[in-house]
Amino acid sequence: DQEGRRTAVQRFRYDPACRVALLGIEAAGVGLDFSAASVVVFAELPREVAKLRQAEDRAHRHGQTFPVTVYFLLARNTFDDTRWARLSGALSCLSGVCDGPKGCEEGGGLKV
Repeated sequence: DQEGRRTAVQRFRYDPACRVALLGIEAAGVGLDFSAASVVVFAELPREVAKLRQAEDRAHRHGQTFPVTVYFLLARNTFDDTRWARLSGALSCLSGVCDGPKGCEEGGGLKV
């Protein structure tokens, strides 16, 4: 319920004994503020890059005073390889990391 979610987020933000919040990407991407996080670990990959960005953005909020490190857990030789290749290419294009349009068309992106 909403009150339970709000209480859990407040505990994560203000209780020094609460060091981990375990969430699904869709739950982490909607209406939550995890700006107290210094490390974010994604153990699943969504189908759409927008959902990934939104979940990641929950830890990068206004007033952020320290860096946030984001990790993605992937299983080699599984569908994760294919999905990550597609997502990382899209992330690179969105972030302007690609070397012009040609880099995006060739699947330029983050190396795993």
